[in-house]
Parts: sequence; C-alpha cells; structure tokens
Amino acid sequence: MDRVAVIGIGKSGLAAARWALSQGLEVLLSDQMPETRWAPDVLSWCKKNGVEMDPGGHNKEKILSAECIIPSPGVPLTIPVLQEARKQGIPIWGELAIALSLWKGPVVGVTGTNGKTTVTTLIGTMLRESGIDALVAGNIGTPVLDRLDQAGPDTVLVLEVSSFQLDLFPEGRKKWPFEKPPRFNVAVLLNIAQDHLDRYKTFEAYAMSKARIFAFQEPNDWAVIQPEEIPLLARFNAQPRARRILNRPALRGNGLLVSWPEGGHEGYNLSSWQLSGRHNIKNLYASIVSSRLMGARESSVQRTIDTFKAPPSRLEVVRTVNGVAFVNDSKATNCHATLAAVSAIKGPVILIAGGRGKGQDFGVLSRLKDSGKVIAAVLMGEDQEGLKKALDGIPLFLVDSRGNGWENMRKAVDIAFQQSREGTTILLSPACASFDLYSGYEERAEAFRDAVRNI
Repeated sequence: MDRVAVIGIGKSGLAAARWALSQGLEVLLSDQMPETRWAPDVLSWCKKNGVEMDPGGHNKEKILSAECIIPSPGVPLTIPVLQEARKQGIPIWGELAIALSLWKGPVVGVTGTNGKTTVTTLIGTMLRESGIDALVAGNIGTPVLDRLDQAGPDTVLVLEVSSFQLDLFPEGRKKWPFEKPPRFNVAVLLNIAQDHLDRYKTFEAYAMSKARIFAFQEPNDWAVIQPEEIPLLARFNAQPRARRILNRPALRGNGLLVSWPEGGHEGYNLSSWQLSGRHNIKNLYASIVSSRLMGARESSVQRTIDTFKAPPSRLEVVRTVNGVAFVNDSKATNCHATLAAVSAIKGPVILIAGGRGKGQDFGVLSRLKDSGKVIAAVLMGEDQEGLKKALDGIPLFLVDSRGNGWENMRKAVDIAFQQSREGTTILLSPACASFDLYSGYEERAEAFRDAVRNI
C-alpha cells in the first residue's frame, strides 16, 4: 500500500493522516469545507509534509486513485465517492480499526445507545485507581492512532465505540494489511434503542451495527450484555461467541451484589454513589465487571464508587433557585435517554426538549404524559411537531425554532422558570441532536448553563 485517501479533517481524520505519513505513505486529505475554512495549523502541516489537499468537496478521481480510503466516522458511507470505491473494491477502513490492529495491550470496548461515556470513564478510573496503566480513548475524544507510541504491552485501552466507528471495521481478512485483526478482549453492549435513523435505513440496521463489536472477539474473551438485548441479538444471529456476563444488578439495600459466571459473589456499598437512576446502576455493574476482568482491585472499585461524579451534561445539577433545581442532561440525544433522565428525577419535572430528531419515532415519549411526572414541556428546535404529538396532553410551550440557539435557550429557560414552583426540577433533556442550533451537545449545555446563571 503506497497511497491512502483520508476523508474528513476532524480529530479522527487528522490522526489517520499523521499515522499514514509516519508509515511513509502518500496522503490525500479531503474535506467538504473550502480551503478558507481549514484551520491554519492544518494547512501549514499539510504544506510542510507534502500532504495533498482536496478542499471544497471530494474529488472522485483523486480519491479513487488511492489503495485505501480512511473516512472519518461522521462521513456518511452513502456519499458517491465511497459508493464507487466499494464497486471498485477499494478497501474502506476506519482509524479505530487500524489502531486496534496495531495496539499491543488488552482492549475493552464499550458500545450501546446510551451510557457509553459514563461506563468508559468509570472503567478507566477504576483501573487507574488500581495502579493499572489505562488509556481512555475512542469516541470519547482521543484518536488511538495518535497514542500508539505512548503505550506499552500492559497498557489497557478503554474505548467508547460508536456504531459509526464499527461500520468502518473490516468485513474479513481479505486485503487486511495488518498482522492481526481488531480485537476486544472485553466487549460491553449497554443497550440498543432508536437513534441515528437519519443515517441507518432501519432500526435493525442500526442494531446490527452495534452488535458488530462481538464479531471482533475470540472464544476466551468476555462479552458483557444486558439480558434484555439477547432476543434482539438472536434475531440477527449476532450472539457473541465469547464468554458472557449478564448485566443483571442485584441490589440489597445500599449494596450492589456482583455475581460471576463461574460462581462467587462480591458486594459494593452504594451509600456514596452520586449518579441517580436505575440505568446508572446498570452502567456501574458493567463498569465493575469489566474493570475487574482487567485486574482492578475491589478496594479501588469501591473508592471509585464513593468519589465518581457524572460526566458533564449527564444529569448535571447546574443551580437551584427558590427551590427549583436546574439539571443539564444535554447529552440525551435520543428518546430513551430522556426517558431514563426523567425517571431518575425525584418530584415534578418541567422538560426542555427538542432539536434534530435523527429520524426516530417520538411516540415512546408518550410514556411521560402517562406517568404524570412531567407537568409541562418547553419545546425548541426544528423537530417540534413530532414532539408535540408525542406529548399531547402535557401543557406545552413553544420557542421559535429559528434564530440564535443561545437566545432560544434563554427564552426556553425563562418560560420553564415562570411555570415552575418550589420542588420542581427544570430538566434539559432534549431527546434530539443539537446540530440545528448548536455546534454540538456541549455548546447546547453551555447555553443552558448561561441561561440559568442569568436568571
């Protein structure tokens, strides 16, 4: 292999380009953005290192001249140049798949619709508390190809793995140029619920993408699965061939009992556990068993339980004003995440929701009106109509979907506060992606924090 084409100039794409260059390969870097919008440091790096640039679109002739194409995970696999590449038999691989083939140490992969960041962070923390060298990376922000030289054979790689990344894993050994295929010594599937249906034609296609994580395991590896997902995996003939641990937490008062397949139990005290909701108990269980399989000590696991705080934008209490709590759950970008967030809140909730729906069926949110817990909802963003139908029967307040996202958030927070009373929680849990009004869920979260600070 002498020439590769990298599509996308985000973190993953740039890491792939740097790696390819370090291997002495000729590199083409392509992105839809015009050259005037490329970061100056990226432009100077390309020119200094002889990287051919393809700004303002994807030049089919240039890209198809490569012997391998490495798209960034966010690049739709349906774009014409990738469809043509498949017809011509040009390999299309992802940065993460390549990195795992080169990684020397053990690997834990965490996928699922919701909870990936929490579990990945917990596992990494439990391992480090035990004195084990662990790198937390993947979809959580650090491209692994950038860290290969900094890790030894005993470094445990803990990965948040998205379906988009799994789509770019090899179909088989055909044309795979590396000595070993990607492998997950522990693969965690947290849950599968409707999401990203703007990218996948059906829910089944999305679920199959998630289940691919088990295809990159050996029989002596471990698969951590929620029992509820086993029938779905069976439908797709996607049952793992690795040894299984079922994510089936047993609570005994303030204690959590972990059971091992070969027999034996161990218990943990949850009196200082700060994350609310049944879903976070399942997240904790998956984290405990995964870290213990990688050598974490029971005492270090308990210390992590006692001190761990939720990642930003996951049920983050921003402020309390006149007995009204403001909670940021901006990372809830699908309906099931919002249902879990509401169930974790004690007392009445005023929900702020909306954004880009990603093709999902909002009908499941009708459970909110049935529970009576949500006393009002403020809707914003481009997919308000679907939310209105699902939440019919709950008092609804609409914010104009046009305009500046920060101004819209201030309006939404003001409306919610006007409708609140002491003991109410105002919960930002959008059930939608943020890209209609914001650069990402982080900016949406900061807009919420800013609006709350200015009450």
